[in-house]
Amino acid sequence: MKSLKKLDNTSKIAGAGAIAVLVLAVFSYYKGKANGSSNIDYVPLPTGNGALTNTDSQLVRELVLKLHNSLKGVGNIFRDEKPYIRLANASDKMFIAIYNDFNSLYAKVDKGTLREWINDDWYQTGTQTAGAVMTILGRMDTLNLR
Repeated sequence: MKSLKKLDNTSKIAGAGAIAVLVLAVFSYYKGKANGSSNIDYVPLPTGNGALTNTDSQLVRELVLKLHNSLKGVGNIFRDEKPYIRLANASDKMFIAIYNDFNSLYAKVDKGTLREWINDDWYQTGTQTAGAVMTILGRMDTLNLR
């Protein structure tokens, strides 16, 4: 390995530039990672203390996992319509619980809130899924879920 004294000025400048670019890349990565972490508010449930029964909590998690499974791929006409229909027909309490649980699991990982995931996907017009999605987005507006 050559000592720094034996390197010409061009090699020294190139080496310093490479180190500067590396430091800038590492700094940008961590700065961007910090900025990318979104702060998504937990929405309180609409009734009393807002507690869900164990059964309700299990149903919420099951539906969240099914929704995520459907939403993580590219939209297609062969998707399972049941999770969307179940969400569209859920009570306000369950709807908000599903929204909160989905966001706590997936919002910071990928696309943002459940609303953003739904908006970013594609739905075949005229299907039950498309109708359920319109109902879901309308309810999100009514419940002020962004």
